[in-house]
Amino acid sequence: MKAPAARWSGGVIALHWLSAAWLALVFALGLAATAADLDATRKFDLYQTHKALGWLTLVLLTARIAARAARAAPPPAPNWSRATRWSSGFVHAALYALLAAIPLIGWLRVSSAIVPIPVSLFGLATIPNIAPVDGGFSELMSIAHEYGAWALAALVTLHVAAALKHQFVDGDAILARMWPRAGGPRP
Repeated sequence: MKAPAARWSGGVIALHWLSAAWLALVFALGLAATAADLDATRKFDLYQTHKALGWLTLVLLTARIAARAARAAPPPAPNWSRATRWSSGFVHAALYALLAAIPLIGWLRVSSAIVPIPVSLFGLATIPNIAPVDGGFSELMSIAHEYGAWALAALVTLHVAAALKHQFVDGDAILARMWPRAGGPRP
């Protein structure tokens, strides 16, 4: 295995793994809320939690973008081809775009619903609706939100598969760039 590539900053690493766990939870809540065998009260509660966490995804994304902007990215692995660098950049840009679009589309969806229940951040704050009531538009946003979530799941799967391939097949030691580790000097 080759020497590990330069690492991301501790803040970027922490936000990356927090985002991964966060998105898994938001996705799971979305799936659970759409389950047909739930009673109305349980379904409503799951939707409200999904909406709150989905909206907070925008806050988390803003923190990630700020952390990324504060420090230059480590260079790509030295043996990466131009195509590998391009595809890595494309997938990362698409991940960030979907991380922004999906919550915004969800917010538009609930804002324009026939019964537009605003997003409540666990009773601490209420996020105002951003679109007028329009059932047809709301349904369109619902479909876009669902397809966007599945596209994000596919891209995350591709991202994980590529990281594992680079680590274990190519021997790039690429996971060292983003894997959390306790203490010790950073390369």
